[in-house]
Amino acid sequence: MAKRTKSRSRVRRERDKPPFPDHYNAIKSSELGSEHPVDVLINQIPGVAPRRRKLLKATNVWQSRSGDKKAFIAHEDARLEFSILRERLNFNAGFEHGLLAGRGQLAQLRMNVPCLEINQRSAGFRTR
Repeated sequence: MAKRTKSRSRVRRERDKPPFPDHYNAIKSSELGSEHPVDVLINQIPGVAPRRRKLLKATNVWQSRSGDKKAFIAHEDARLEFSILRERLNFNAGFEHGLLAGRGQLAQLRMNVPCLEINQRSAGFRTR
C-alpha cells in the first residue's frame, strides 16, 4: 500500500505556525470598537503619530514617482503584511516570556526557594 504524503498546504501551515499561541488575536475589547487594545496603547505614545504622518507622506511621494502603480501597491502590500506578521510574533513572544517569568516567580513564592534563572542579561531583560 502506498504511503500517504502530506499535502503542500498542510506542510506550509505546519512550517509557518509560530511556536506559541496567538495572544495578540486572543485579546479583544468590544469597548474600543474595531481597534485592537495594543494598537490603541501604542498610538498614544508620543512620537508615533508624527512618524506615521512622515511615513504616509514619503509613501505618497514614492507612489507618485513610481511608473508602475500596480507593482508599487503590490510591494507595499507585501511589506505591510511582513511588518504585521513580525509585530504580532514579537508581541506573542514577549507575552510568552512574561507568562514564563510569572510562572517562575509564582513557583519561587510557593516553594520559598530561588528559581533557576535563565541568563536574562543576555536576553535583554532585567530582574528586580
